[in-house]
Amino acid sequence: MEPMDVSKKCSVISHPSSLKRLRRQSVSSSSSSDSFLVSNQSILLPVIISFPSLKKCFKQLSLSERKSILSALSINFPLTSTRVGAGGDLFVHADDQSTRDLLLQQEKLGDIEVKCSRTHRETECKKIIFGVPKEDAEEEIVAKLSRYGVIKSLRLRKRIGDVHVTTEAVILWFSCAPPSEVLIANEIFRTHDPRQRPLLCRNCWLLGHTASRCRQKERCRVCSKVHDTSAVCTAPTLCFNCNSNRHTSDDKSCPAYRMKQKILNFAQAENLSFHQAKEFLSNNAPHQQSSPAKSLSVSLPSQQKSTTPLPAPNDAQIEALQLEVTKLQVEVKSLRSQLLKYTPLDITTKMQENITSTKNLYENLKTTLDSIAPVMVRLTPNIPYIEEICRIVR
Repeated sequence: MEPMDVSKKCSVISHPSSLKRLRRQSVSSSSSSDSFLVSNQSILLPVIISFPSLKKCFKQLSLSERKSILSALSINFPLTSTRVGAGGDLFVHADDQSTRDLLLQQEKLGDIEVKCSRTHRETECKKIIFGVPKEDAEEEIVAKLSRYGVIKSLRLRKRIGDVHVTTEAVILWFSCAPPSEVLIANEIFRTHDPRQRPLLCRNCWLLGHTASRCRQKERCRVCSKVHDTSAVCTAPTLCFNCNSNRHTSDDKSCPAYRMKQKILNFAQAENLSFHQAKEFLSNNAPHQQSSPAKSLSVSLPSQQKSTTPLPAPNDAQIEALQLEVTKLQVEVKSLRSQLLKYTPLDITTKMQENITSTKNLYENLKTTLDSIAPVMVRLTPNIPYIEEICRIVR
């Protein structure tokens, strides 16, 4: 097949005035949700480019075709980076929001028909609800919640031994902003963000994919070596993801597993792709992880320890510190001697004396109130309830 000629500019932006006009329109629109502000840094979501006329994804094209397409994109649009997605489509990261808007409007790239679309994170939102009866089918749930924008549902299942058991948790996909709660048969269900768990292959025990997509040989989860896994492994423990000898490859406390889970949670909270979240965290991490993961291509920047020696204290500082220590010792000794004066018997005797003294004060106060109450009644006959007040005081 001859390489395709896509070097000429796209027809939609061939005229400079149309380019400026479209950019002004995109900049002036304030309701766009394509970029997200993370720690004062604007992160743009990628644009997915597919080729329906070729009936091939970008990954299946020849090297010359790929080079020609990337060259045409770089000439017509200021791009930050490009990458190939898991499905083989081309992911393009624009330099700014106006360029991204222009990319989404393209229908042709030279003579090639293209389809530029947004990511699923922009068009769909995923939530989870709990307590849904197991008898309700997924199709019935979608029909009942269609008014909320639900387009898909998935009943979660948990594994007990070798059996998969149906649970009452259901994942919902929304085509619009999800509500905080939904109503099914007059029952309220609150929506929650689903817990993000990294993919772990149970064939090779490497993070990032599942056993159905694994192309490697079966590996032992205990020693990370390729051998017969039907018998109990007695070899030394070694994690295949972080090279630690303290846990097996399926341990959830693995630093590599926890790092991936942190990236996934950050990506969900900020509505970013996994690669964007990983790049952002790697560029803004305060220190390096103790055990870097094999599956993470970006290593965190290490924090350099200060090697500047501390200045040695002089004689005056040493004497001042010794004087403060001596003062503290004297105060502690004085407090100890005061406490040792009293035995438990002495403390009990003093408490009894205080109780007796308090009783005497109470009796004197009561006698005084009894003597002045009649006088108060005679002197203030017009004040209501004065006698009642005196009685309460007594």
